[in-house]
Amino acid sequence: MPGPVTGAFEQSLEVGLRGVRAFRAKQLQRDRLIGIACLILASFTVLYSIWFVPFLLAFGLLLWLGFLDPQLMQVRMLYRRNPDLRHRVDVIADDTGITFRSPGSTTRLEWTRYRRLIEGPDVFVLVFGKDLIHIIPMEAFVAGEDKDAFRRLARKALPQT
Repeated sequence: MPGPVTGAFEQSLEVGLRGVRAFRAKQLQRDRLIGIACLILASFTVLYSIWFVPFLLAFGLLLWLGFLDPQLMQVRMLYRRNPDLRHRVDVIADDTGITFRSPGSTTRLEWTRYRRLIEGPDVFVLVFGKDLIHIIPMEAFVAGEDKDAFRRLARKALPQT
């Protein structure tokens, strides 16, 4: 039985947004495609009614760039209203579960509490409810072998998507 895997990271708006982007990747891709469709539709709408063009251009551009996604807006608002959410988090993972330590709190969850693991390009997202997630950026594990050890632990315990 290998020892625990440890890591640490600064919880920030950027980490939150990266995690939500990995968690909601399919919805964000769909919204981008809808945005592109609106931009294309705007060029055809010029032929029929000039009044719809600015709306379609603005809406399409905002969708395409991801500014209208409610989950991303919610994360931005949460961090803007609660600056104390920005803090250092220490992560300790072993065969039975994972511990998150931050100033003033320690949370321990067994692997059985999580439903699945989502591995994004630069984050691990542990899903434990419909919209409840823990986000661990890959840079939390300084050594490459720590990142691989965490990946093995999580994959062994959880279904992956």
